[in-house]
Amino acid sequence: MTRKTLTVRIAVALVALLSATLLGAYALQSRQVERELADLPLVRMDPVVVIADRSQAAKARATQVAKNPAITSLR
Repeated sequence: MTRKTLTVRIAVALVALLSATLLGAYALQSRQVERELADLPLVRMDPVVVIADRSQAAKARATQVAKNPAITSLR
């Protein structure tokens, strides 16, 4: 009976040691990622101008391609 209790205690200690090691590794990795993110330069968003004339040209070209069965068929 004592031998089984000792084996269980050793197993529990090994699991606890493995858990602590994995948790420590995760904490170090998380800290490293935070440092790398903090070192990144700030990004500035520039205003974007949308030109409406281009959408009409794209629509006409798409209709023309769809009417041509040779282009739309897969070979």
